[in-house]
Amino acid sequence: MTRRMSVRSTYLCGLSLSVGLACTATVGGVGGQGAGSGGPSGGAGSGGVQGGAPNGSGAGAAGGSTGATGATGTSSGSSIPADCVGAPAQASAVHARLLSPSQYDNTIQDLLSVGGSPAETNNLAGGETAALDKTALGFRATAAASVAAQAAANLAAWSPCTAANAAAQAACELQIINEVGQRAYRHALSSDDVAQMKTLFEAGVAAGGDFATGVDWLLTGILQTPDFQYQLVRPAATEQAGQVVPIAGYEMASRLSYAVWDSMPDQALFAAAAAGLGDAASVQAEVTRMTQNTALLVRGMSAFYSNWLNTPAYAEGIVKNDAQGNPDTNFTQAVAVSLGQSILMGATQLYAAPSPNVSALFTGETYYMNDVLQKYYNVAGPGTPTFTPVDVAGQHRSGLLTHPAFLAVNARPQVTAPILRGYFVTSNLLCLGLQVPTNIVIPNLAETPQPGLTTRELIEQTHVQAQCQSCHNVIDPPGFALEGFDPVGNVRTTDNGKPVDTSGTMVGAGDLSGPFANGDEFLSKVPKSATVKACFAQQFLEHAVSGEVSTPVAASDHCSVAEVSGQFAQSGDLVGLVGLVAASNSFRFRTSEGAP
Repeated sequence: MTRRMSVRSTYLCGLSLSVGLACTATVGGVGGQGAGSGGPSGGAGSGGVQGGAPNGSGAGAAGGSTGATGATGTSSGSSIPADCVGAPAQASAVHARLLSPSQYDNTIQDLLSVGGSPAETNNLAGGETAALDKTALGFRATAAASVAAQAAANLAAWSPCTAANAAAQAACELQIINEVGQRAYRHALSSDDVAQMKTLFEAGVAAGGDFATGVDWLLTGILQTPDFQYQLVRPAATEQAGQVVPIAGYEMASRLSYAVWDSMPDQALFAAAAAGLGDAASVQAEVTRMTQNTALLVRGMSAFYSNWLNTPAYAEGIVKNDAQGNPDTNFTQAVAVSLGQSILMGATQLYAAPSPNVSALFTGETYYMNDVLQKYYNVAGPGTPTFTPVDVAGQHRSGLLTHPAFLAVNARPQVTAPILRGYFVTSNLLCLGLQVPTNIVIPNLAETPQPGLTTRELIEQTHVQAQCQSCHNVIDPPGFALEGFDPVGNVRTTDNGKPVDTSGTMVGAGDLSGPFANGDEFLSKVPKSATVKACFAQQFLEHAVSGEVSTPVAASDHCSVAEVSGQFAQSGDLVGLVGLVAASNSFRFRTSEGAP
């Protein structure tokens, strides 16, 4: 499932976590066979952390016994796991997946020119595990009716015809069914599909006495069908369970469009689907075309970054207190929401620039700000309601990890949360999956400054237990590197009246492993890290094939992860990564679960 780190649910030893952190297991990155001291599959003894990162380098944190075998990673691009060399195509099974809220909204916009946020307005969930109980079905019926009514009232905006007179209605009805119905279903219509749509349309005309009501009824029905609401793959009657089969035609068109544009295919992609769209060359030709549409690419990448950065958390309500422990009334909901918009823009607008590279995510002192953020953070200039790039030089900032949004959401109301900040690094930049051992009592950390102690000192005192140290030796250092920023993301040099200490030693972190003298040194290493690039590529691929990030890599996908991560680690080319993922076996194939 998607890893959603709530700002209210956070300490390991000292943070009560409501998400699973693991000190005794690691979410693997790429893998073959390697030494137990390196690689995401490197084992750990009791109380130990499995070592390594996606490139298979770096020693694991000290554990109670010798680690098991690990991976020969590919972050440097120099090796492919032995079991992947010359092996047949491998891929996971593909299951029906409800359109995500953003996919639903974008599809409605592209299909019917109805804007707004119907998914959010009507509480529509999405994904492979979203349940459709009676309440959820009611929400979807309400959303469908609302969208259909708006579309029926504005035929000229989306319909291929408008039936100017009674004589033209029959032809226009069929044209809408054949063209719009097919686009809504995202596959060629069967004779049964056409007949059912025709029956519904004509029932609406009979009930309402006009053409618009027929359109309304038709769309209300279409928008509640599985064909519209799900990304579907239909197995052939001849398939055998366990057989690896290609994804082609309309199913590949939808897979591409929702991965790259976060919406339905356009007419060119539908045409390619009708011609086959199964071989690598035709898929890459479409990827090249699609990534040249900057506006749609930026929209599509917003889906990945919203998930990866957990931007919905900014709208859930972030509470900040002043130095006296009273609510910071200046930190309003508008500030929180603006922070989420700012950090998302900072990532996605890279795709509007020539040759965007992942290293740019972790460099630079320029952030998108509006007047709300400029006022709260005392940034010079009047500001406008529109977000514009604003330079904040001289504050030891370096891209994403020092963005006020990231720092604020990964903090407590009155104190910082190095564990939260460090956990993002270990999980989202290093692909280390950590979970809390079940056999220890986790003490709570104070929510307010403690006399004579910095936040770092308080955490270090709390984690004297060996069971805590084994995890926190991995998680805490990158969080300590960011202690030069307070709970709302302002730069600081002292914490609770004492100088901040931003030094540390990275453990089990691939090419980031080793000591750093201060936060600036740590931050300077991140953009150059092949380990970080490999992990980023892994999560991008996961999102493309499953709609999720920070999930364990399925055994059947590890060869694709190895190949994509290895190539991306050499270049960091963000647009190129889209092509690498689309070319991977995990994207182009699926393992059959048998005929229907």
